[in-house]
Amino acid sequence: MKLSWIFVAAVTSLAGCASAPDAPRLPGNMISLEPAAAGQDGAIRVTMEIASDDDGVVEFLFPDQWGPETGLTGLLSDFQVSTAGAGATLEREGGTVRVEHGAAEPFVLSFTLKQDYDGEPQWGEAGLPGMRPIVLPDHASLIGYTFVPDVDVTGPFRLSVTGFEGALVSSLKLEDGVSDPVALSDIRGSVILIGDYRTSVVSGSGREVRLGVRGDWTLSDEQIGLTAQAVLSEAAALFEDDVFKDYFVALLPLPDLPDGSAVIGTGLTRSFLLLATQNAEAENLTHTIVHEILHEWITRRMGATDEATDPERMWFTEGFTEYYTQIVLLKSGLIDLDGFVSNLNDMVEAYLTSPVRETSQSALAAGIWDSDALQRLPYQQGQLLALNWNSELAASNSGDLSDVLSGLIDAGDETLDDDEIQGALRAALGDRFDERYQRHIVNGAVIWPDELALPSCLITQGTGEEARFAVRSDADEAACVRSIVG
Repeated sequence: MKLSWIFVAAVTSLAGCASAPDAPRLPGNMISLEPAAAGQDGAIRVTMEIASDDDGVVEFLFPDQWGPETGLTGLLSDFQVSTAGAGATLEREGGTVRVEHGAAEPFVLSFTLKQDYDGEPQWGEAGLPGMRPIVLPDHASLIGYTFVPDVDVTGPFRLSVTGFEGALVSSLKLEDGVSDPVALSDIRGSVILIGDYRTSVVSGSGREVRLGVRGDWTLSDEQIGLTAQAVLSEAAALFEDDVFKDYFVALLPLPDLPDGSAVIGTGLTRSFLLLATQNAEAENLTHTIVHEILHEWITRRMGATDEATDPERMWFTEGFTEYYTQIVLLKSGLIDLDGFVSNLNDMVEAYLTSPVRETSQSALAAGIWDSDALQRLPYQQGQLLALNWNSELAASNSGDLSDVLSGLIDAGDETLDDDEIQGALRAALGDRFDERYQRHIVNGAVIWPDELALPSCLITQGTGEEARFAVRSDADEAACVRSIVG
């Protein structure tokens, strides 16, 4: 799980839509969500119908931890199993549920999901308010990873959500409350919103961006959808990979903070969930939307990385994503040239004044969660190196960095490892890659802005810790933007 902190289209309103009618039972594997029995306000009954052929023994591995959330199996109760045939038995030990039944015979496993705190989520009650399941009488917000088990059975699954009042929207499109058959991993990676949410659809450029929103924001629902639509279009062109014809954005409020604001995003199945305090500035919301959508390509479309060792490659996964966040913001007109340079300089100032700026790769990996400064370091390192390497490639007429990333996307497999990342960059940059990578990422040497290659219209003013970027006084603004965005 990765958390990131901080257009011509038509808009169709779906706010206040009625709940979907109960759908007929369909053949095949199914995960169904329905209101639990009376007297359990807010509880949800989850049913897993297993129709696939197997040897008579199925193990369900329920998550006890996902990201900052722990103790998730404590949200589940009242497990039952049934079958139309000779019967089935159920054994539960911690997060493992073992069902024995007649070989090749369908069966149904069901359980109740209920949140383990009172009222709306608050700071300090769990890892992060809004990530843990919200199951209240008037609304629910569920991330599949927090309650849907992994299970090794043959065939796809459908997701069914029926019987609830109010809006119903999910990262999986639900026609009459039921999804098309999809991989179980897609359901586990889904977000499901039920009840008191505003829902809408932004259509354009051959795709739909669907939204589920609660709270009052400095951006309207329409602006959020249009921003997501613009980013999807720009990224598809940038990486020559227009794969998202349907995308979902969920925005939920975080509890207020005594001081300041927070904006946190995490990517899910063809979607992302944005959690923010309602005093978050429009600029921060927009930035996080762009950053999270770009993670669809860097690195989700390239293949899954090893989460346990991700801090070692965050210079790429987060730093390159942050570089292209600024490129897409500029290219789509969400910021102008002055805004682009100002954002770079804000990052440079934070980096050069950071007390951890010379942290080695091994030390960073060991202490990444010890401070905000350490968490920000790979974002800063990767953004500066991407700026340098992209400028070097452009100056030598060797394409640009997006070509390298497009190659990784085209070669995308189930997994993405460091050899593939470094090999692709080395093939394009040669020794220039290894020299910078070893010096700045592995050993933690400072990346001085005045030593970097830049687009021809940009310069550095000052040296050392005082170095900042600026636009050449004789540069044409439109031509400068073109040279930066490629």
